[in-house]
Amino acid sequence: QKFVDTILKSIVHHVQLKLEGGIEYEYYHALCELCSAISTPSKTLTRCTGCELVSYCSKKCIKEDKINHRDICKNFSVKNGKNIFTIGQEKRKMGKNWNKYLIDLHNQASEITKDSHQVDIRMFLGPRMCPICKETRSNMLKDCVCCCVAYCSEEHRLKDKEHLVSCEEMELCVQVYSYRQRRHLETVPVPSHIDHVYKPLPSMRDCTDPNSFLRNADVASILRDDWLTEKIAILSER
Repeated sequence: QKFVDTILKSIVHHVQLKLEGGIEYEYYHALCELCSAISTPSKTLTRCTGCELVSYCSKKCIKEDKINHRDICKNFSVKNGKNIFTIGQEKRKMGKNWNKYLIDLHNQASEITKDSHQVDIRMFLGPRMCPICKETRSNMLKDCVCCCVAYCSEEHRLKDKEHLVSCEEMELCVQVYSYRQRRHLETVPVPSHIDHVYKPLPSMRDCTDPNSFLRNADVASILRDDWLTEKIAILSER
């Protein structure tokens, strides 16, 4: 039930992001850019000093990714001690639209790397930034264990109540993602002691109580948003 609730909340959150004009992304800051190794207390990652956009787990990965990363690092380099997100925050304070700034960066990066299929540019839509105070200076941030967000202090980490609710599940997601990437797998294999017996799957009726299912606020929101999506799409085409 906890897993189902988490999925429902995640879907509703994405719908809210779309309605509010937010940007969706799937990018883990605390993974090695080349091999997707996870940053741990015993093995921390090293951020690229040229651009502060990506991290690496070893000198070997830095060397092997040098050619792929070169153009991004050159065009989005740190200037006067400020990375592109810190510069963007300064522009934001002067009235620049933050989402438009990120989209412009992403489009620019897409053009620069259009001939390469090995460069991940999702970091431009999901900047490494404290969600509480919007701090973007790399040396001031510490990645959360889930690798999805960074904070400038423990105080601000605890203040982010929304993230605390889903942090544990997100940490599991990044572990699965890292495992798949490092082993070049489409899906995570099921252990053989589980996979050798195939039991009948339960029906939806077994999993839900028809009398209470639709009373769930999250479910109701999803059904309502699904109904509205088609209408909104039609109106937007006019």
